[in-house]
Amino acid sequence: LADVTAATHATDEPVATPAASTPPTARVDSRPVIYTNIDGQNIEGWLAWPAGEAPGDSPGLIVVHEWWGLNDNLKQTSERLAAEGYVTLAVDLYRGETAETPKNAMKLMQGLDEEADAGECA
Repeated sequence: LADVTAATHATDEPVATPAASTPPTARVDSRPVIYTNIDGQNIEGWLAWPAGEAPGDSPGLIVVHEWWGLNDNLKQTSERLAAEGYVTLAVDLYRGETAETPKNAMKLMQGLDEEADAGECA
């Protein structure tokens, strides 16, 4: 899968599309959150929810990043979804790393394959 993805996106850059960079339509609250711990390492994601509401008062969505990792584009996407009435948790499958080039993205994605083989996925 990593090879096919790399070939398809070999010239891509981690630049937000207009849809991803559109600000939320309503106020939201957001913050980093630790959602699990693997081998003593905290795994942090991005939690967003409608402003003024308790996070448990709205339906929830899990937001999974593309091969670039949990970058600002995905955090903004999570916040836009929160503005629509959802609590969102944008997970970080790369444990804090993000990619700036397709080559780096492929390395991070291949690391997921290795972790899955070892049974260590986040």
